[in-house]
Amino acid sequence: MDERYDLVRAVRDKQYRYIRNYMPFRITLQHVEFLFTARSAQAWENAFKAGKTNAVQSAPFLTKPLEELYDSEKDPWEVNNLAGNPAYASVLKKMRKVQTDWMIKIKDVGLIPEIEYKNFAGDKSMYDYMRSAACPFEELMEASDLATLGGKGDLNTFVKYLTSPNSAMRYWGVTGLLILKNDAKPAISALKAATADQSGAVATLAAEALYNMGEKEIAIKTYSRILKTTGADKENVLIFAMNSIDALNIRNPELTAIIQKMTENSEFKKGSEPYIAKHLTYFTDKWSLTKK
Repeated sequence: MDERYDLVRAVRDKQYRYIRNYMPFRITLQHVEFLFTARSAQAWENAFKAGKTNAVQSAPFLTKPLEELYDSEKDPWEVNNLAGNPAYASVLKKMRKVQTDWMIKIKDVGLIPEIEYKNFAGDKSMYDYMRSAACPFEELMEASDLATLGGKGDLNTFVKYLTSPNSAMRYWGVTGLLILKNDAKPAISALKAATADQSGAVATLAAEALYNMGEKEIAIKTYSRILKTTGADKENVLIFAMNSIDALNIRNPELTAIIQKMTENSEFKKGSEPYIAKHLTYFTDKWSLTKK
């Protein structure tokens, strides 16, 4: 979605709507420049920041639940999440299967981090890659399910995923650890190693997980390295990292200096790298940087 990344899948029948949030560590209303040109979005965000919104109104500005289940007939505004209600366990199980079966049927490209599509598909389409012998589709489905629906008992499996030669498998390993929050502390060493991963998505989420667990120094160094990324695909990597920095609400002198320098780089002006430019405008306003 423009300069922000998220991954959500949903299915419904005549009565129920089921949602799986594969990036529950991101809020629903991430700051997309186009959306926040609307005065209504600005007013909503301002009211939230001022503490003037109730629980329902605040939800889009808070991190998401892993799963959502709504009775769309009784609750057409989908306010009451039934996913944790034991009375709806059978409905939840049914809808989970429908969603999984649908992803399998369409060979969902969301199993690969969006910023790495070119690394996997090359000059071909992701449609072709997902149906090729080179794609470990079943393993990716299993890993994505475990990362989002597993628990601390699966920590060793997530660490094992981090050693996979396939960067998408490593991505789901680090995603699972990030979702575990402090329960992932036994994996800190593995996460520190993952900050050097060649995959920008893996390294970024490893830094995010470590930052959340108090390992801020290595997280900042990782973000600093990523923000200095060069190469043909740097735009996607930079945007993914800036999404993460913003989600953590980091304000660090080292990162501030790097982003300030980026704003002065003509390469990142609108027109050449438009989504980076949008992020830089956002950070300039948020951090009160010097405008060039």
